[in-house]
Amino acid sequence: MIVACSPCIAHGYYPRLAVDGGQPFHLDSKPPRIPLEEYIYTEAHYRMLTQSDPAEARELLVLAQMDVRDRWARYEQLSRKDGSHDA
Repeated sequence: MIVACSPCIAHGYYPRLAVDGGQPFHLDSKPPRIPLEEYIYTEAHYRMLTQSDPAEARELLVLAQMDVRDRWARYEQLSRKDGSHDA
């Protein structure tokens, strides 16, 4: 019995394909085009942190940008049929 929640399938993950020897993860979006900083600071709650604690805001931004980079690399890895780390 295969159980898959529809949000998984709606977001490009097909667990049944892994069972059948296919590619279970389909990456159908492009890499981020702009740095995270350009995106998040359009939101007031992120800008407020830069005003209340600039040093903490900068440190958190660096960590968040690293997470974006690492997650994208993982998504690319999952999307390759052989699961290799190289592009």
